[in-house]
Amino acid sequence: MVEIRDLGFTFNGKRILSDVNIDINDGEILGIIGMGGSGKSILLRILSGLLKGYDGNIRISGLPMEGFSTGEFQKNISHLISTTPDNPDDTVYNFSLLSRIPHKSIFRPFSEYDLQIADDYMEMFGINGIRATQLGELSDSLLKKVQLAHTFIRESPLMILDNPSASLDLSSLKTLRNSIIKYTLNGDKSIIMGSSDINFILQISDRVVIMNDGKIAEEGLPLIVDADMVKKYFGVEVLISRNIYNGRPEVHLFPEG
Repeated sequence: MVEIRDLGFTFNGKRILSDVNIDINDGEILGIIGMGGSGKSILLRILSGLLKGYDGNIRISGLPMEGFSTGEFQKNISHLISTTPDNPDDTVYNFSLLSRIPHKSIFRPFSEYDLQIADDYMEMFGINGIRATQLGELSDSLLKKVQLAHTFIRESPLMILDNPSASLDLSSLKTLRNSIIKYTLNGDKSIIMGSSDINFILQISDRVVIMNDGKIAEEGLPLIVDADMVKKYFGVEVLISRNIYNGRPEVHLFPEG
């Protein structure tokens, strides 16, 4: 579905990304991890259309990304990148429903399907009770859930999530995990997500990419992540155990002293 070839990006004379090559398959959940400054967030911002001036090629469903019109781009790609709402006076419901704009015809009201999709995801993320609340009045955790619902409501073939698990409590993390799995279940939608939460990525991703110094350092199944790899790319000693339910690796920091 997504082909990234020889992608590079330079900012203020500094090379941020170099020779990035990734394929993302239909129905795949791709997790990106790496130290701060490794380039993962820059990569996600480029794929979200928020950064221009890259070199190399990005093709989505066989078409060059830069060839999409604004409307087609928004229909095909949704993203959770920013944590600051553009209009803090907007209500939770209006903000959520606006995610469906790329799918509706100009001068026509939202369809019953649009309304139902918005209601379904608002219910899923537990925000139906704050429909009339303004975005600017929300706590960080509630705002994150509203933004996640907004991103899912678009129902785009490609979803890009940057640090989706940040600010969420355990119950909300469970909801997010279930939502991601359900979103890709039919094999027609893919998710690319980067996170500083290594364990979240390892427990839900079909494939993992480790970025280092603006390049793809390693990629493969979550099982490739071991203590030596974490030491190499994150500079910390850890213990790796296996999740008793799915056998995936879990990373544990050693206690001080």
